[in-house]
This record gives sequence, C-alpha cells and structure tokens, in this order.
Amino acid sequence: MRDVMKDVAGQLMSGNVTLSDKSFQEMKEEYLAIAVAVVDILDGASYLFGYGTGEGNPKWKAMKDVDELADAVKRQEDMSGIAESGAVNKI
Repeated sequence: MRDVMKDVAGQLMSGNVTLSDKSFQEMKEEYLAIAVAVVDILDGASYLFGYGTGEGNPKWKAMKDVDELADAVKRQEDMSGIAESGAVNKI
C-alpha cells in the first residue's frame, strides 16, 4: 500500500496521472475502509491507554479533556490561594 501511495503521489506531482477516475474511487474507498477499521481497533483498545473501552466509555477523549481542564483550574486556584495567603515572596 505504501508503494502504491508513493507511486500515485509521484504521478500527481508530475502531472502524469495514469490512474482512471474509477480506479481512484476504488482506491479511495479501500483506504477509507482501512482507516475506519484502524479507528475501530484503536477505540476498542483504548482501555490499554487507561481510557476505558469504546463500548463502555465512548466519550473518553472528551472526558480526558474535561479532566485535564479541571486539573488546570485546580492548579490555578491553588496558586491563587498561595498568593493570597502571602506565601509567595513579595518584591
């Protein structure tokens, strides 16, 4: 597949495309099917990265982003509390 993509990219860059519209459409559909399969596999294996399975936790990415934002807000609040308490050296 890598060699085919390199060949197609070379043809596109040179302007000498030998790929017919029908062949291009078929290749595009095959690559799309592969991409969908890879995403499904990674989603199913998301528990390996600590985010739960795709079925049990379909919004793991959004939840991860929310958790990271909550942590950042907490750190900011902690820093503000330190500054207000006078624990930070004043100039």
